Amino acid sequence: MHLTLTLLPVAIALALAYLVYVQVDLYRRRRKNGCQPAPHASPWDPILGLRHASGLHRAMRNHRNLEYFDNMFKSFGSTFEVGLLANLMHVTCDPENIKAILATNFNDWDMGPRRRWATFEFVGVGIFAADGQDWVHARSAARPQLARSYFADTAPWEKHLQIWFEAMQGQAPAGSLVELQEWTQRFMVDVGTEMLSGRPLDVLRPHGAHVGRRFLWALDRANTMISERLRAGKMSFLVHDMKLQEARRVLHEQVDPIVLEAIASHKEGGDIEADGKYTIPRALASEGMPMEQIRDHVLNLLWAAVGPEASLISTLFFCIAKYPLVQERLRIEISETLGGRLPTYEDVKNMKYLNWVIKEVLRVYPPVPQNLRVANKDTVLPVGGGPDGRSPVFIPKGHECSFSSFSLHRRRDLWGDDALEFKPERWEKERPTWNYIPFSGGPRICLGQQLGLVGAGYVLVRFMQQYSTFKGPDPPQEWQEKLNIICFVNHGVWVNLG
Repeated sequence: MHLTLTLLPVAIALALAYLVYVQVDLYRRRRKNGCQPAPHASPWDPILGLRHASGLHRAMRNHRNLEYFDNMFKSFGSTFEVGLLANLMHVTCDPENIKAILATNFNDWDMGPRRRWATFEFVGVGIFAADGQDWVHARSAARPQLARSYFADTAPWEKHLQIWFEAMQGQAPAGSLVELQEWTQRFMVDVGTEMLSGRPLDVLRPHGAHVGRRFLWALDRANTMISERLRAGKMSFLVHDMKLQEARRVLHEQVDPIVLEAIASHKEGGDIEADGKYTIPRALASEGMPMEQIRDHVLNLLWAAVGPEASLISTLFFCIAKYPLVQERLRIEISETLGGRLPTYEDVKNMKYLNWVIKEVLRVYPPVPQNLRVANKDTVLPVGGGPDGRSPVFIPKGHECSFSSFSLHRRRDLWGDDALEFKPERWEKERPTWNYIPFSGGPRICLGQQLGLVGAGYVLVRFMQQYSTFKGPDPPQEWQEKLNIICFVNHGVWVNLG
Protein backbone atom coordinates (compact mmCIF):
# COMPACT_ATOMS: atom_id res chain seq x y z
CA MET A 1 0.00 0.00 0.00
CA HIS A 2 2.79 2.39 0.98
CA LEU A 3 4.63 1.56 -2.27
CA THR A 4 1.50 2.24 -4.32
CA LEU A 5 1.02 5.64 -2.71
CA THR A 6 4.67 6.46 -3.35
CA LEU A 7 4.45 5.52 -7.05
CA LEU A 8 1.21 7.40 -7.70
CA PRO A 9 2.78 10.89 -7.68
CA VAL A 10 5.58 9.55 -9.88
CA ALA A 11 3.06 8.21 -12.41
CA ILE A 12 1.17 11.51 -12.41
CA ALA A 13 4.40 13.45 -12.85
CA LEU A 14 5.46 11.22 -15.77
CA ALA A 15 2.06 11.63 -17.43
CA LEU A 16 2.22 15.41 -17.05
CA ALA A 17 5.79 15.45 -18.34
CA TYR A 18 4.72 13.47 -21.39
CA LEU A 19 1.83 15.86 -22.09
CA VAL A 20 4.19 18.82 -21.78
CA TYR A 21 6.67 17.12 -24.12
CA VAL A 22 3.94 16.47 -26.70
CA GLN A 23 2.78 20.09 -26.60
CA VAL A 24 6.34 21.48 -26.78
CA ASP A 25 7.17 19.15 -29.68
CA LEU A 26 3.97 20.16 -31.48
CA TYR A 27 4.77 23.84 -30.92
CA ARG A 28 8.30 23.32 -32.29
CA ARG A 29 7.07 21.56 -35.45
CA ARG A 30 4.37 24.16 -35.95
CA ARG A 31 6.89 27.01 -35.68
CA LYS A 32 9.26 25.23 -38.07
CA ASN A 33 6.62 25.47 -40.81
CA GLY A 34 5.63 29.06 -39.98
CA CYS A 35 2.19 27.85 -38.96
CA GLN A 36 -0.37 29.26 -36.57
CA PRO A 37 -3.25 27.38 -34.96
CA ALA A 38 -6.74 27.44 -36.44
CA PRO A 39 -9.61 28.52 -34.17
CA HIS A 40 -10.73 25.81 -31.77
CA ALA A 41 -14.47 25.25 -31.54
CA SER A 42 -14.25 24.19 -27.85
CA PRO A 43 -11.17 25.74 -26.23
CA TRP A 44 -12.55 24.96 -22.76
CA ASP A 45 -13.11 21.28 -23.71
CA PRO A 46 -10.57 20.67 -26.48
CA ILE A 47 -10.44 16.86 -26.32
CA LEU A 48 -13.90 15.46 -25.60
CA GLY A 49 -15.92 18.34 -27.05
CA LEU A 50 -19.00 17.19 -25.16
CA ARG A 51 -21.09 20.24 -26.05
CA HIS A 52 -20.46 19.78 -29.75
CA ALA A 53 -20.90 16.02 -29.52
CA SER A 54 -24.30 16.61 -27.94
CA GLY A 55 -25.21 19.28 -30.50
CA LEU A 56 -24.13 17.08 -33.38
CA HIS A 57 -26.17 14.17 -32.03
CA ARG A 58 -29.30 16.36 -31.88
CA ALA A 59 -28.61 17.68 -35.39
CA MET A 60 -28.26 14.17 -36.78
CA ARG A 61 -31.46 13.06 -35.08
CA ASN A 62 -33.28 16.02 -36.66
CA HIS A 63 -31.65 15.49 -40.09
CA ARG A 64 -29.68 18.74 -39.81
CA ASN A 65 -26.09 17.50 -39.70
CA LEU A 66 -25.01 19.56 -42.72
CA GLU A 67 -26.70 22.68 -41.36
CA TYR A 68 -24.96 22.17 -38.01
CA PHE A 69 -21.50 22.19 -39.57
CA ASP A 70 -22.48 25.07 -41.86
CA ASN A 71 -23.32 27.12 -38.76
CA MET A 72 -19.98 26.14 -37.19
CA PHE A 73 -18.17 27.53 -40.23
CA LYS A 74 -20.10 30.77 -39.82
CA SER A 75 -19.09 30.92 -36.15
CA PHE A 76 -15.42 29.88 -36.35
CA GLY A 77 -14.37 30.53 -39.93
CA SER A 78 -13.77 28.34 -42.96
CA THR A 79 -11.20 26.19 -41.11
CA PHE A 80 -11.33 25.22 -37.44
CA GLU A 81 -10.25 22.49 -35.05
CA VAL A 82 -12.68 20.50 -32.95
CA GLY A 83 -12.48 17.64 -30.48
CA LEU A 84 -15.30 15.13 -30.64
CA LEU A 85 -15.19 12.21 -28.19
CA ALA A 86 -11.38 12.21 -27.93
CA ASN A 87 -11.02 12.56 -31.70
CA LEU A 88 -9.17 15.78 -32.58
CA MET A 89 -9.65 16.89 -36.16
CA HIS A 90 -9.64 19.91 -38.44
CA VAL A 91 -12.72 20.78 -40.48
CA THR A 92 -12.57 23.00 -43.57
CA CYS A 93 -14.62 24.39 -46.42
CA ASP A 94 -11.78 26.51 -47.80
CA PRO A 95 -10.99 25.82 -51.48
CA GLU A 96 -7.24 26.33 -50.96
CA ASN A 97 -7.14 23.73 -48.21
CA ILE A 98 -9.31 21.28 -50.12
CA LYS A 99 -7.06 21.66 -53.16
CA ALA A 100 -4.02 20.94 -50.97
CA ILE A 101 -5.63 17.80 -49.52
CA LEU A 102 -6.94 16.40 -52.81
CA ALA A 103 -4.29 17.55 -55.27
CA THR A 104 -1.29 19.70 -54.35
CA ASN A 105 -0.26 17.60 -51.34
CA PHE A 106 -2.10 14.44 -52.40
CA ASN A 107 0.74 12.15 -51.28
CA ASP A 108 0.50 13.53 -47.72
CA TRP A 109 -3.02 12.19 -47.23
CA ASP A 110 -4.68 8.76 -47.07
CA MET A 111 -8.17 7.41 -46.56
CA GLY A 112 -6.74 5.96 -43.37
CA PRO A 113 -7.08 2.72 -41.39
CA ARG A 114 -10.32 3.71 -39.64
CA ARG A 115 -12.12 4.09 -42.95
CA ARG A 116 -10.83 0.74 -44.14
CA TRP A 117 -12.01 -0.87 -40.90
CA ALA A 118 -15.40 0.86 -41.10
CA THR A 119 -16.07 -0.38 -44.64
CA PHE A 120 -14.36 -3.77 -44.52
CA GLU A 121 -17.26 -5.86 -43.20
CA PHE A 122 -19.60 -4.65 -45.96
CA VAL A 123 -17.67 -3.76 -49.11
CA GLY A 124 -14.14 -4.85 -48.23
CA VAL A 125 -11.16 -2.71 -49.16
CA GLY A 126 -12.10 -1.51 -52.63
CA ILE A 127 -11.53 1.67 -54.57
CA PHE A 128 -13.25 3.94 -52.03
CA ALA A 129 -11.24 2.92 -48.96
CA ALA A 130 -7.95 1.61 -50.34
CA ASP A 131 -4.64 3.47 -50.24
CA GLY A 132 -1.32 3.01 -52.01
CA GLN A 133 -0.94 0.20 -54.55
CA ASP A 134 -4.29 -1.35 -53.59
CA TRP A 135 -5.99 1.86 -54.68
CA VAL A 136 -3.89 2.13 -57.87
CA HIS A 137 -4.87 -1.42 -58.85
CA ALA A 138 -8.57 -0.91 -58.08
CA ARG A 139 -8.66 2.31 -60.10
CA SER A 140 -6.83 0.70 -63.04
CA ALA A 141 -9.33 -2.16 -63.07
CA ALA A 142 -12.30 0.23 -63.07
CA ARG A 143 -11.00 2.62 -65.74
CA PRO A 144 -11.84 0.53 -68.86
CA GLN A 145 -15.38 -0.02 -67.53
CA LEU A 146 -15.87 3.75 -67.50
CA ALA A 147 -14.41 4.51 -70.92
CA ARG A 148 -16.28 6.70 -73.40
CA SER A 149 -17.72 3.66 -75.19
CA TYR A 150 -19.70 2.96 -72.02
CA PHE A 151 -21.06 6.37 -71.14
CA ALA A 152 -21.81 7.15 -74.81
CA ASP A 153 -24.02 4.05 -75.03
CA THR A 154 -27.50 5.03 -73.88
CA ALA A 155 -29.06 1.63 -74.70
CA PRO A 156 -28.82 0.19 -71.14
CA TRP A 157 -30.43 3.32 -69.73
CA GLU A 158 -33.29 3.22 -72.25
CA LYS A 159 -33.84 -0.52 -71.76
CA HIS A 160 -34.34 -0.16 -68.02
CA LEU A 161 -36.30 3.07 -68.35
CA GLN A 162 -38.87 1.21 -70.45
CA ILE A 163 -39.14 -1.43 -67.73
CA TRP A 164 -39.45 1.35 -65.12
CA PHE A 165 -42.20 3.20 -67.00
CA GLU A 166 -44.18 -0.01 -67.49
CA ALA A 167 -43.78 -1.17 -63.89
CA MET A 168 -44.70 2.24 -62.48
CA GLN A 169 -47.77 2.49 -64.71
CA GLY A 170 -49.05 -0.78 -63.31
CA GLN A 171 -48.58 0.30 -59.69
CA ALA A 172 -49.45 4.02 -59.63
CA PRO A 173 -52.71 5.35 -61.13
CA ALA A 174 -52.39 8.44 -63.33
CA GLY A 175 -52.58 11.63 -61.30
CA SER A 176 -51.46 10.07 -58.02
CA LEU A 177 -48.33 10.97 -56.09
CA VAL A 178 -45.45 8.58 -56.72
CA GLU A 179 -42.33 8.22 -54.57
CA LEU A 180 -39.49 8.28 -57.11
CA GLN A 181 -36.41 7.96 -54.90
CA GLU A 182 -36.74 4.23 -54.23
CA TRP A 183 -37.66 3.65 -57.88
CA THR A 184 -34.47 5.49 -58.85
CA GLN A 185 -32.36 3.32 -56.57
CA ARG A 186 -33.88 0.12 -57.98
CA PHE A 187 -33.32 1.46 -61.49
CA MET A 188 -29.65 2.07 -60.72
CA VAL A 189 -29.29 -1.44 -59.26
CA ASP A 190 -30.38 -2.86 -62.62
CA VAL A 191 -28.36 -0.43 -64.76
CA GLY A 192 -25.30 -0.87 -62.54
CA THR A 193 -25.37 -4.67 -62.49
CA GLU A 194 -25.94 -4.85 -66.25
CA MET A 195 -22.99 -2.54 -66.95
CA LEU A 196 -20.77 -4.41 -64.50
CA SER A 197 -21.60 -7.94 -65.58
CA GLY A 198 -23.94 -7.92 -68.57
CA ARG A 199 -26.67 -9.38 -66.32
CA PRO A 200 -29.06 -7.09 -64.37
CA LEU A 201 -30.51 -8.15 -61.04
CA ASP A 202 -33.92 -7.27 -62.52
CA VAL A 203 -35.36 -5.58 -59.43
CA LEU A 204 -37.50 -3.03 -61.30
CA ARG A 205 -40.11 -5.54 -62.42
CA PRO A 206 -42.86 -6.46 -59.93
CA HIS A 207 -41.43 -9.95 -59.34
CA GLY A 208 -38.07 -8.40 -58.37
CA ALA A 209 -39.38 -5.61 -56.15
CA HIS A 210 -38.94 -7.56 -52.90
CA VAL A 211 -35.35 -8.51 -53.77
CA GLY A 212 -34.67 -4.89 -54.74
CA ARG A 213 -36.00 -3.52 -51.47
CA ARG A 214 -33.98 -6.05 -49.47
CA PHE A 215 -30.84 -5.12 -51.39
CA LEU A 216 -31.47 -1.40 -50.83
CA TRP A 217 -32.18 -2.05 -47.15
CA ALA A 218 -28.83 -3.84 -46.83
CA LEU A 219 -26.98 -1.03 -48.61
CA ASP A 220 -28.66 1.58 -46.41
CA ARG A 221 -27.77 -0.44 -43.31
CA ALA A 222 -24.18 -0.65 -44.49
CA ASN A 223 -24.03 3.08 -45.21
CA THR A 224 -25.48 3.87 -41.78
CA MET A 225 -23.01 1.62 -39.96
CA ILE A 226 -20.00 2.94 -41.91
CA SER A 227 -21.09 6.53 -41.31
CA GLU A 228 -21.65 6.00 -37.58
CA ARG A 229 -18.26 4.34 -37.18
CA LEU A 230 -16.52 7.20 -38.94
CA ARG A 231 -18.32 9.79 -36.81
CA ALA A 232 -17.50 7.91 -33.61
CA GLY A 233 -13.77 8.38 -34.21
CA LYS A 234 -11.64 6.56 -31.67
CA MET A 235 -14.80 5.27 -30.03
CA SER A 236 -15.87 3.47 -33.23
CA PHE A 237 -15.20 0.06 -31.64
CA LEU A 238 -18.33 0.71 -29.55
CA VAL A 239 -20.57 1.01 -32.64
CA HIS A 240 -22.37 -2.24 -33.43
CA ASP A 241 -25.50 -3.26 -35.33
CA MET A 242 -27.49 -6.40 -34.54
CA LYS A 243 -28.55 -6.55 -38.21
CA LEU A 244 -24.98 -6.33 -39.54
CA GLN A 245 -24.64 -10.01 -40.41
CA GLU A 246 -28.03 -10.11 -42.12
CA ALA A 247 -27.24 -7.02 -44.21
CA ARG A 248 -23.93 -8.47 -45.29
CA ARG A 249 -25.58 -11.77 -46.23
CA VAL A 250 -28.17 -9.98 -48.39
CA LEU A 251 -25.45 -8.07 -50.25
CA HIS A 252 -23.40 -11.20 -50.84
CA GLU A 253 -26.43 -13.21 -52.01
CA GLN A 254 -27.03 -10.77 -54.85
CA VAL A 255 -23.43 -10.13 -55.86
CA ASP A 256 -21.94 -13.63 -55.55
CA PRO A 257 -23.68 -15.03 -58.68
CA ILE A 258 -22.04 -12.24 -60.73
CA VAL A 259 -18.64 -13.11 -59.29
CA LEU A 260 -19.06 -16.88 -59.69
CA GLU A 261 -20.14 -16.44 -63.31
CA ALA A 262 -16.99 -14.40 -64.01
CA ILE A 263 -14.76 -17.04 -62.40
CA ALA A 264 -16.51 -19.86 -64.28
CA SER A 265 -16.16 -17.99 -67.57
CA HIS A 266 -12.44 -17.56 -66.97
CA LYS A 267 -11.97 -21.26 -66.13
CA GLU A 268 -13.77 -22.20 -69.35
CA GLY A 269 -11.41 -20.01 -71.36
CA GLY A 270 -13.80 -17.10 -71.85
CA ASP A 271 -12.57 -13.57 -72.43
CA ILE A 272 -12.99 -10.55 -70.16
CA GLU A 273 -15.96 -9.20 -72.14
CA ALA A 274 -19.69 -9.80 -71.88
CA ASP A 275 -21.69 -9.02 -75.02
CA GLY A 276 -18.60 -7.38 -76.48
CA LYS A 277 -17.93 -5.12 -73.48
CA TYR A 278 -15.20 -5.18 -70.83
CA THR A 279 -16.46 -6.24 -67.41
CA ILE A 280 -14.56 -5.78 -64.17
CA PRO A 281 -15.53 -9.16 -62.60
CA ARG A 282 -14.18 -11.09 -65.60
CA ALA A 283 -11.06 -8.93 -65.82
CA LEU A 284 -10.26 -9.54 -62.15
CA ALA A 285 -11.03 -13.25 -62.47
CA SER A 286 -8.55 -13.44 -65.36
CA GLU A 287 -5.85 -12.19 -62.95
CA GLY A 288 -6.55 -15.10 -60.61
CA MET A 289 -7.98 -12.83 -57.92
CA PRO A 290 -9.84 -14.70 -55.13
CA MET A 291 -13.63 -14.60 -55.12
CA GLU A 292 -13.82 -12.49 -51.95
CA GLN A 293 -11.66 -9.73 -53.43
CA ILE A 294 -13.63 -9.68 -56.70
CA ARG A 295 -16.80 -9.38 -54.64
CA ASP A 296 -15.32 -6.39 -52.79
CA HIS A 297 -14.56 -4.58 -56.04
CA VAL A 298 -18.05 -5.27 -57.45
CA LEU A 299 -19.72 -4.08 -54.24
CA ASN A 300 -17.66 -0.88 -54.24
CA LEU A 301 -18.73 -0.02 -57.78
CA LEU A 302 -22.37 -0.93 -57.13
CA TRP A 303 -22.20 1.25 -54.03
CA ALA A 304 -21.24 4.17 -56.29
CA ALA A 305 -23.99 3.42 -58.81
CA VAL A 306 -26.79 2.99 -56.31
CA GLY A 307 -25.47 5.77 -54.05
CA PRO A 308 -24.22 9.00 -55.67
CA GLU A 309 -25.88 8.42 -59.06
CA ALA A 310 -29.26 7.54 -57.56
CA SER A 311 -28.92 10.54 -55.25
CA LEU A 312 -28.24 12.85 -58.20
CA ILE A 313 -31.16 11.56 -60.29
CA SER A 314 -33.70 11.59 -57.46
CA THR A 315 -32.62 15.10 -56.40
CA LEU A 316 -33.00 16.24 -60.02
CA PHE A 317 -36.59 14.97 -59.83
CA PHE A 318 -37.08 16.85 -56.55
CA CYS A 319 -35.84 20.15 -58.02
CA ILE A 320 -37.69 19.85 -61.34
CA ALA A 321 -40.95 19.23 -59.46
CA LYS A 322 -40.26 22.06 -57.00
CA TYR A 323 -39.30 24.75 -59.55
CA PRO A 324 -41.91 24.89 -62.36
CA LEU A 325 -40.17 27.73 -64.24
CA VAL A 326 -36.98 25.67 -64.44
CA GLN A 327 -39.03 22.72 -65.69
CA GLU A 328 -40.76 24.86 -68.31
CA ARG A 329 -37.48 26.15 -69.73
CA LEU A 330 -36.04 22.63 -69.73
CA ARG A 331 -39.06 21.25 -71.61
CA ILE A 332 -38.67 23.94 -74.26
CA GLU A 333 -35.01 23.02 -74.80
CA ILE A 334 -35.87 19.32 -75.00
CA SER A 335 -38.64 19.93 -77.53
CA GLU A 336 -36.52 22.24 -79.70
CA THR A 337 -33.53 19.89 -79.64
CA LEU A 338 -35.21 16.52 -80.06
CA GLY A 339 -38.64 17.09 -81.53
CA GLY A 340 -39.91 13.88 -79.95
CA ARG A 341 -37.06 11.51 -80.85
CA LEU A 342 -34.90 9.70 -78.31
CA PRO A 343 -31.83 11.62 -77.12
CA THR A 344 -28.33 10.50 -78.01
CA TYR A 345 -25.17 10.90 -75.95
CA GLU A 346 -24.26 13.96 -78.05
CA ASP A 347 -27.71 15.47 -77.47
CA VAL A 348 -27.41 15.13 -73.71
CA LYS A 349 -23.87 16.45 -73.73
CA ASN A 350 -24.79 19.53 -75.80
CA MET A 351 -28.10 20.58 -74.23
CA LYS A 352 -26.99 23.73 -72.46
CA TYR A 353 -29.82 24.32 -70.01
CA LEU A 354 -30.07 20.63 -69.09
CA ASN A 355 -26.43 20.67 -68.06
CA TRP A 356 -26.87 23.90 -66.12
CA VAL A 357 -29.67 22.23 -64.14
CA ILE A 358 -27.51 19.18 -63.38
CA LYS A 359 -24.58 21.35 -62.31
CA GLU A 360 -26.81 23.40 -60.04
CA VAL A 361 -28.26 20.31 -58.36
CA LEU A 362 -24.72 19.07 -57.74
CA ARG A 363 -23.80 22.46 -56.28
CA VAL A 364 -26.74 22.86 -53.91
CA TYR A 365 -27.22 19.18 -53.04
CA PRO A 366 -23.92 17.30 -53.60
CA PRO A 367 -24.45 13.52 -53.24
CA VAL A 368 -21.33 13.17 -51.06
CA PRO A 369 -21.48 16.41 -49.03
CA GLN A 370 -18.68 15.59 -46.57
CA ASN A 371 -15.45 13.65 -46.82
CA LEU A 372 -12.40 12.83 -44.75
CA ARG A 373 -8.66 12.29 -45.13
CA VAL A 374 -5.89 11.30 -42.69
CA ALA A 375 -2.38 12.81 -42.79
CA ASN A 376 0.22 10.07 -43.37
CA LYS A 377 3.04 12.47 -42.46
CA ASP A 378 3.45 15.93 -40.93
CA THR A 379 1.88 18.32 -43.41
CA VAL A 380 0.35 21.78 -43.73
CA LEU A 381 -2.95 23.32 -44.76
CA PRO A 382 -2.20 26.55 -46.69
CA VAL A 383 -4.68 28.78 -44.83
CA GLY A 384 -6.91 28.90 -41.78
CA GLY A 385 -4.44 29.80 -39.01
CA GLY A 386 -3.85 32.98 -37.05
CA PRO A 387 -6.18 35.86 -36.20
CA ASP A 388 -6.97 36.61 -39.86
CA GLY A 389 -7.22 32.98 -40.96
CA ARG A 390 -4.58 33.43 -43.67
CA SER A 391 -1.63 31.67 -42.03
CA PRO A 392 -0.82 28.01 -42.73
CA VAL A 393 -2.04 25.37 -40.28
CA PHE A 394 0.22 22.55 -39.11
CA ILE A 395 -1.31 19.05 -39.35
CA PRO A 396 0.65 16.31 -37.52
CA LYS A 397 0.88 12.77 -38.85
CA GLY A 398 -2.21 10.72 -38.04
CA HIS A 399 -4.46 13.78 -37.72
CA GLU A 400 -7.80 13.78 -39.54
CA CYS A 401 -9.21 16.55 -41.70
CA SER A 402 -12.83 16.65 -42.79
CA PHE A 403 -13.95 18.85 -45.67
CA SER A 404 -17.46 19.90 -46.64
CA SER A 405 -18.47 20.38 -50.27
CA PHE A 406 -21.97 21.21 -48.99
CA SER A 407 -20.73 24.32 -47.16
CA LEU A 408 -18.12 25.14 -49.81
CA HIS A 409 -20.83 25.25 -52.49
CA ARG A 410 -22.98 27.61 -50.41
CA ARG A 411 -20.40 30.24 -49.47
CA ARG A 412 -21.72 33.68 -50.38
CA ASP A 413 -18.19 35.09 -50.70
CA LEU A 414 -17.51 32.52 -53.44
CA TRP A 415 -20.92 32.24 -55.14
CA GLY A 416 -22.58 35.59 -54.48
CA ASP A 417 -25.49 36.71 -52.34
CA ASP A 418 -27.78 34.24 -54.12
CA ALA A 419 -25.61 31.25 -53.15
CA LEU A 420 -28.49 29.51 -51.36
CA GLU A 421 -30.88 29.90 -54.30
CA PHE A 422 -31.42 27.16 -56.87
CA LYS A 423 -30.50 29.10 -59.99
CA PRO A 424 -29.31 27.11 -63.07
CA GLU A 425 -28.75 30.34 -65.01
CA ARG A 426 -25.68 31.12 -62.91
CA TRP A 427 -23.81 28.54 -65.00
CA GLU A 428 -24.03 30.70 -68.10
CA LYS A 429 -21.04 32.62 -66.74
CA GLU A 430 -19.75 30.50 -63.86
CA ARG A 431 -16.45 28.72 -64.47
CA PRO A 432 -15.85 26.44 -61.48
CA THR A 433 -12.47 26.00 -59.89
CA TRP A 434 -11.80 24.47 -56.48
CA ASN A 435 -14.96 26.15 -55.18
CA TYR A 436 -16.95 23.34 -56.88
CA ILE A 437 -16.08 19.70 -56.15
CA PRO A 438 -19.17 17.47 -56.57
CA PHE A 439 -16.93 14.68 -57.89
CA SER A 440 -14.01 15.35 -55.52
CA GLY A 441 -10.77 16.33 -57.28
CA GLY A 442 -7.13 15.53 -57.89
CA PRO A 443 -5.89 11.97 -58.54
CA ARG A 444 -8.92 10.48 -56.73
CA ILE A 445 -11.49 12.42 -58.77
CA CYS A 446 -14.51 10.26 -59.55
CA LEU A 447 -13.78 8.05 -62.56
CA GLY A 448 -17.48 7.74 -63.31
CA GLN A 449 -18.35 11.42 -63.45
CA GLN A 450 -19.01 11.50 -67.22
CA LEU A 451 -21.08 8.32 -67.04
CA GLY A 452 -22.99 9.82 -64.11
CA LEU A 453 -23.67 13.14 -65.84
CA VAL A 454 -24.78 11.55 -69.12
CA GLY A 455 -26.93 8.97 -67.35
CA ALA A 456 -28.65 11.53 -65.13
CA GLY A 457 -29.27 13.84 -68.08
CA TYR A 458 -30.67 11.01 -70.19
CA VAL A 459 -33.06 9.88 -67.46
CA LEU A 460 -34.33 13.41 -66.83
CA VAL A 461 -34.93 14.07 -70.55
CA ARG A 462 -36.82 10.80 -70.95
CA PHE A 463 -39.05 11.57 -67.95
CA MET A 464 -39.88 14.97 -69.43
CA GLN A 465 -40.76 13.26 -72.72
CA GLN A 466 -42.77 10.51 -71.04
CA TYR A 467 -44.84 12.67 -68.68
CA SER A 468 -46.47 15.98 -69.52
CA THR A 469 -47.30 16.49 -65.84
CA PHE A 470 -44.47 16.45 -63.30
CA LYS A 471 -45.63 18.26 -60.17
CA GLY A 472 -44.55 18.18 -56.58
CA PRO A 473 -47.01 17.92 -53.66
CA ASP A 474 -49.03 20.88 -52.40
CA PRO A 475 -47.73 22.45 -50.18
CA PRO A 476 -44.28 22.01 -51.76
CA GLN A 477 -41.96 19.43 -50.23
CA GLU A 478 -39.01 21.00 -48.41
CA TRP A 479 -35.58 19.45 -48.80
CA GLN A 480 -34.29 17.66 -45.72
CA GLU A 481 -31.17 15.53 -45.61
CA LYS A 482 -31.09 11.80 -45.17
CA LEU A 483 -27.36 11.57 -44.61
CA ASN A 484 -25.11 8.58 -44.21
CA ILE A 485 -22.11 8.43 -46.52
CA ILE A 486 -24.43 9.46 -49.36
CA CYS A 487 -27.08 12.16 -49.02
CA PHE A 488 -30.65 11.49 -50.14
CA VAL A 489 -33.91 13.38 -49.64
CA ASN A 490 -35.49 12.45 -46.32
CA HIS A 491 -38.98 10.94 -46.66
CA GLY A 492 -38.43 10.38 -50.39
CA VAL A 493 -39.21 12.39 -53.54
CA TRP A 494 -42.94 12.65 -54.18
CA VAL A 495 -44.15 13.65 -57.64
CA ASN A 496 -47.52 13.73 -59.42
CA LEU A 497 -47.03 12.16 -62.86
CA GLY A 498 -49.45 12.39 -65.77
